[in-house]
Amino acid sequence: MGKNLIYLLITLECLIYLVSSVDVSASILSNYTLSELSSYNQKIVQCQSDSDCPFGSDCTSEKVCVFGYYLCKNKEKCLYINTDVYDPISEELIVEYRDNVHLLKPILKSCNKEQVEDKICKTDTCQGPGDCLSGSCKDGICISDDVDIRLCKGLKKDDKMTFICGKQAQMSCDDDSECYNNHCVKDYCENQTTNIREFSLSIDDDFPEEWKSDFVISIRFNSDYNNYKEIY
Repeated sequence: MGKNLIYLLITLECLIYLVSSVDVSASILSNYTLSELSSYNQKIVQCQSDSDCPFGSDCTSEKVCVFGYYLCKNKEKCLYINTDVYDPISEELIVEYRDNVHLLKPILKSCNKEQVEDKICKTDTCQGPGDCLSGSCKDGICISDDVDIRLCKGLKKDDKMTFICGKQAQMSCDDDSECYNNHCVKDYCENQTTNIREFSLSIDDDFPEEWKSDFVISIRFNSDYNNYKEIY
């Protein structure tokens, strides 16, 4: 009896250690491809709690299962995004996980070369292409050029469950409709934390003549750098 009790306690301790040592990840490999999500059209699933829903979906206040966010690259399997850890819109770890960059395996965000050169976009530091979802790493930054990554989100439509998909921020685009955030600026999709604005300013007549001028300032602001670029 004594030996059995000791064995039970050791087993329990090992199980507790294993559970507590498991990392929470920002993304999980799913069995879906972009093609499958884009054509997904299934009858909604009723639920009482999250446990009633398929993997990657949650039970809403309407008591139906709705799928969350997925990042899909070309024909590869999509990554399910754990929004308890990572915000796919702002492309940042949730506040309480900001010091745990190891949870980003791979690094989900990427930057186009132009914004990297202008120092208005950065990602968590990559050591090589395998660290990046985009598959490209240059000078420690994941690069988005020559890759097509789509962000998809489950959507309840009447009595069906579908997905809405669009290009991730920093992907090349021709118009707003191609981008998940519906925001195509200078040939690249932008997320909600990056904005470009133009202001027309004129000097008041009370200013000295030599100070008077009409000019336009173009400002590009990115929350990652908290800085701006001015073009006169």
